[in-house]
Amino acid sequence: MALLHWYIIPIGIELEFNPTVLENFSFFAEAVEIAMTIQPMGEKDLLELMGLIKAFLTGFEQLYVGDDPEKVSHCQLCIFQLIHVPQHIMWNDSIHIGSQATVERAIEEFGHKIHSNKASFANLANIIYEKQLINTLLSYYPSIPPPPPLLPKHLMMLQLYTRRSESPDWRGDPA
Repeated sequence: MALLHWYIIPIGIELEFNPTVLENFSFFAEAVEIAMTIQPMGEKDLLELMGLIKAFLTGFEQLYVGDDPEKVSHCQLCIFQLIHVPQHIMWNDSIHIGSQATVERAIEEFGHKIHSNKASFANLANIIYEKQLINTLLSYYPSIPPPPPLLPKHLMMLQLYTRRSESPDWRGDPA
């Protein structure tokens, strides 16, 4: 948070950034600060947060899209997901309390499964689709056991070596 308030905005003023851009960024910084507080929020606080997010998104759209539909690609979908932050806080409490471990684990798991450098996003989309399809099937048919997790190659090789070394004919010993 200190980076947002103590460094970026003052440096932007010093470097004579566009004041409209800095004002819009200040809405974003304030919204992040409010969303990250650990204290419980009432309806008034959530409405204030919603107002800041709306001001940021409206300003962002005016700055980077304007009246030119060709520039819509400048707006990433993740920016507009901010509108859901107050609702998330209302349902789940502060964002700061939640754990990133689940997200990081999923990112790592998907990252190891992507094998295509040419079409990595298509590969990722297929992996996510397969995972969700399995989850859907398991919810319809709970008696089916879930598939075992795939091990990384080095662990599979270690497991194979361990099994072979435990068999009696591995070293040529008579059975």
